[in-house]
Amino acid sequence: MDSLQQPLRRAFVVAATTRNPDREGLFRANGANEVFIDHGPISEEVRKKHLNGFSKILELGGVTALEDTMKCAKDQGIVCITGIAEESECLKMSALTLSFQHRFV
Repeated sequence: MDSLQQPLRRAFVVAATTRNPDREGLFRANGANEVFIDHGPISEEVRKKHLNGFSKILELGGVTALEDTMKCAKDQGIVCITGIAEESECLKMSALTLSFQHRFV
């Protein structure tokens, strides 16, 4: 199975974030090329390594991390969010989405 994943690892950058530095090895063992340790906003660190940002991002942290995550995306990139737990987060996301739509128009 690993032989099937090797070409994909060379063709794509798979990055992960974690607040726990001890998990870096776990992420790399499961296919991450890069691991960013999350001490708060990470978009500046991401943009230092990937000037144009990522074309596709899966956000699992909820709305509180979404604004910083969107800053990690390329122009016209795709950000998919999961894990919205409260109705108030949906309202925050609506306002945030509107503000970012203006950025990409």
